[in-house]
Amino acid sequence: MTPEARTFAADEYRALRREIELRIILQNVTLISLAFVFSGAFLLQVLRPDARYQLAAGYSFAAGMLSLYWIHSGARTLQIKTYLRYTLEPRLGGESGWETWHDVNRVQGALGSRWFISTKGVLVGSQITCLSLAWIAGGPVGIDKVYATLVALAVVSTAILLRRPRLSPEAYRIPSASPL
Repeated sequence: MTPEARTFAADEYRALRREIELRIILQNVTLISLAFVFSGAFLLQVLRPDARYQLAAGYSFAAGMLSLYWIHSGARTLQIKTYLRYTLEPRLGGESGWETWHDVNRVQGALGSRWFISTKGVLVGSQITCLSLAWIAGGPVGIDKVYATLVALAVVSTAILLRRPRLSPEAYRIPSASPL
């Protein structure tokens, strides 16, 4: 590899790592903001029990929209991580990069899977909790049944969409002939 090509690959690696770091920050902000929105929805449910299902529906749709961002960001992060791991790291001199190390040294157990905890535990679990709080306050009657159904549909939709992103097997192949 020429010195110019190596410099280009190193610059690309740094830029993509910065993008991953930014996406991680934004995902953390998403989870933190969701905690504040949930707290507000809970407080309003206590203060306005007559609107508890409307509040649960509003929270559920907000969490659903944040889930869509999470899904998109997770898929893009996976693409970048895979490109770094299987394309750029080999070009830059072997198996010593963060992505390679991280693949081999993952944290074991449920806490090691940020995807499961954050998506199923927080994004879906908080929607179920918000609906449960509305239900505990008195169960649905009349129009509240419509809102309860909407919340349940939003929760189910979010849970279905929040699957771990996957790439095609070709994405994990190390290129044999690099243009750099």
